[in-house]
Amino acid sequence: IIDSDLDDIFIRVSSFSIDQELGIEKKSSTRINSEGLTGCISIYNSTFAGTKINSNTPMQNCEDAINIINSSGHLASINILNAKSDALDIDFSFLDIERLSVMNSGNDCLDLSSGTYSLKFVQINNCGDKGVSIGEKSDVDIQEAYITKTLIGIASKDSSKSNFNIVVVSDSKQCMNAHQKKQEFF
Repeated sequence: IIDSDLDDIFIRVSSFSIDQELGIEKKSSTRINSEGLTGCISIYNSTFAGTKINSNTPMQNCEDAINIINSSGHLASINILNAKSDALDIDFSFLDIERLSVMNSGNDCLDLSSGTYSLKFVQINNCGDKGVSIGEKSDVDIQEAYITKTLIGIASKDSSKSNFNIVVVSDSKQCMNAHQKKQEFF
């Protein structure tokens, strides 16, 4: 989705097929398409107002279930189930998210980079790596977050500013960390 006004709409991303119901898994050879986009659904240079997004893509070999790039506005809710790798990856954006729910992600549940993000309520469960990854000079405010079954609950890195009001991290190897990953940041 490119250059779109996504006001008051509902986006549903699903990837079930007859092959999947029979237990046959088909994999693509790459997790990046010909345009360089990595999401099962990628939204670029678009605006949101009250938008709702649901995703359930267990068998897709996408780098991200949902990838939002260079976009702005207000998302009422995002619900993601069964992401093969990252669940939600947002880059270069200015977004307010009212409610985010992620369950079962092979890698990071929420990956925020190079933008300004405000999240009111976050519920994350069963991430292969980080519950929330904040990087590349992002400015993030999370009012309330409940994070369960991750390697790292929240990682803030590479010149990012992270503010939290209520955060509960459970059944995770590490609650929170802050570090430098890339040499061009501090």
